[in-house]
Amino acid sequence: MVFSGEEPARRGTAPSYDQWLTWKHAARARDRMYAREEADRPPLRAEDLDWGDQYLLESTVAFIAPQATEVVTAFYNELFSRLPGLRQMFPADLSVQKDRLLAALLALVSGGAQPATLMPVLEQLGRDHRKFGARPAQYRAIGGALMATLSRHVGPHWTPAVEQAWLARYGAAADVMMRAAADADQLPPFWYASVVGHRMCGGDVAILAVRPRQPYPYRAGQYATLESARLPRVWRPYSMATAPHPDQVLEFHIRAVGHGGLSDVLVSSTPGDLVRIGPPQGSVTLASMSQRVSLFIAGGTGWSTVKALLGERARDRRVQSAAHLIVGCRPGEPYDPQFDTFVRRLPDTGTTLVHSADTLLAELAPHRLPTRDLDVFLAGPPGLIEAATTALSAAGVTGRQLHYDSLLLV
Repeated sequence: MVFSGEEPARRGTAPSYDQWLTWKHAARARDRMYAREEADRPPLRAEDLDWGDQYLLESTVAFIAPQATEVVTAFYNELFSRLPGLRQMFPADLSVQKDRLLAALLALVSGGAQPATLMPVLEQLGRDHRKFGARPAQYRAIGGALMATLSRHVGPHWTPAVEQAWLARYGAAADVMMRAAADADQLPPFWYASVVGHRMCGGDVAILAVRPRQPYPYRAGQYATLESARLPRVWRPYSMATAPHPDQVLEFHIRAVGHGGLSDVLVSSTPGDLVRIGPPQGSVTLASMSQRVSLFIAGGTGWSTVKALLGERARDRRVQSAAHLIVGCRPGEPYDPQFDTFVRRLPDTGTTLVHSADTLLAELAPHRLPTRDLDVFLAGPPGLIEAATTALSAAGVTGRQLHYDSLLLV
């Protein structure tokens, strides 16, 4: 669950992708031959897997929490000592990767209390990790390195029962991810694309237009991980700001953060730059919308997700309910030059602009909400989503009415 990417092709070329397409074309006959066998394979269900003892797993996490940074560093040292060739598949700077591994371990343990909820997250990770060239042998090597690292740091508390709990949990997660990856084999592991448009907005936000070289199937509201040929092996999630369109151009809104990372590299992109796009992810789509009143809440570049949803909603004649849009942005924004024209064309949609988090949360007070019978779609920084969901829950909005993505990307 901690792979990184292979070296991308040089700018303007995509030999590995072209080779993949050639192979896929030649394998179609084989795919048809095995289609019936795959269809007969029973689906993997959460209740069919051994997820290990939840209490023992949580106790282990509580014990190693004070030394979490050392544990993660030791894990990578152990992994690369076992498989030195893996090091070249990871970014030169592992600091972000280490944070993601720690978040993944915590999510893997806490999510085990509800395996049916954890399963879709693991399946999505498995599909997405195809872009890293993940193989069963690597899953096994990572599991071995993880067990060795935990056993050293847990010390005498690493009992046979604790080891078995971790082996079961990691084994279940790896099985789910590998099965999902195998089931997704009909789609490319990634798409090569070219930057065809670049516009700076508000000083630190770039709106990028990107055209994949092959059709990219996604739904409005989803996001994808991107990698730039100018910063190999570093992938970050960004939302598509447009619903699918025949011209196949994708729009991304990216804010520079000033640390020299991928967002900064993409903000400084120029037309012709090569990027790779991972498979589409996310479940915040119109499929989760009922005929209740819809409330859309966007903070910062989370506007890109909401813009795609609203654009598709405006074209869907089946939608009969009203909507309200709340956008949290900096003073002087929205940054999107299309914002005013876009929202004026939305049918039956009211718009509220706020310029502070406190003001946005005040809009979610019970007496300010258009109704409690809402479908709420949220997109923005994690802190905003957490605060907004807390306020909405206090106002009587239930979890089934809240739609947002938690980006677990490792």
